[in-house]
Amino acid sequence: MVNNCGGKAAGLVLLNKFKMPVPQWMALNWNEASNITDNTLNEIIEYFGTDIMVAVRSSAANEDGAQKSFAGMFESKLNIPTTKKGLRNAISSVIASGKSLRVNEYDGGTNNMGVVIQKMVNPVISGVAFTSAVDTDGSEVVLIEVTSGLGDKLVSGLVTPTQIKVPVRNNILDSNNISISGKLLSGLDSINCLIEKIQILRNKSKKKLDTEWCIDSDGQVWFVQARPITQPVFIKNRTNNSAISVVGGTVTAKLRSEERRVGKECRS
Repeated sequence: MVNNCGGKAAGLVLLNKFKMPVPQWMALNWNEASNITDNTLNEIIEYFGTDIMVAVRSSAANEDGAQKSFAGMFESKLNIPTTKKGLRNAISSVIASGKSLRVNEYDGGTNNMGVVIQKMVNPVISGVAFTSAVDTDGSEVVLIEVTSGLGDKLVSGLVTPTQIKVPVRNNILDSNNISISGKLLSGLDSINCLIEKIQILRNKSKKKLDTEWCIDSDGQVWFVQARPITQPVFIKNRTNNSAISVVGGTVTAKLRSEERRVGKECRS
């Protein structure tokens, strides 16, 4: 277990425990992150190597916990070069975001801030996946929301995602009868690989999880975050979609084995 490194680090430890594919990462506790030294920066660079881009993300003490999520309150810095200057500036910005007025009003200013540093993935599609949600008819589904490229714009609410619902029948995900609402994005041919990983998470985790994931150009699924779902997720009918749709409406499809071979192979 990563001690004193915050909620995001704890989520990554959980994903590693369940043997999910997670990009290379390390965590700084709040003392290390708040008092960043040249020695620590050298250790980060040695661990990741040079000419590598990383994400520098908040990992506060109470972040992504069972009671409070702090979603969107803390800063993350993407595509940071592994140089002393780049890392120092990014870490300082993340630490400063934990001291904002908004955070103080939400949590009383008592939240120590750790930092997660993670190798960047160049994704074709990214998104979030809730391992359990309640559909409009009251049935249980897995809810996956997808956008093209990096997922930060989805988490920030800047785009309307493509929505995928996977029925749950006797705790088994029915990937033959998924429904897709919104734009049909390139990269969805690998979505079954993601569904297989979510099934494993459901089998192994005692808690329902809200995860962030991405799929690269090789069809490799990566998980970059996991947190407990703090409130039941209820899916509402879409009444307003400001995104430009290539194909509107809802598509229900059976994914056949022949189609799987045409798409990307699932990679462990």
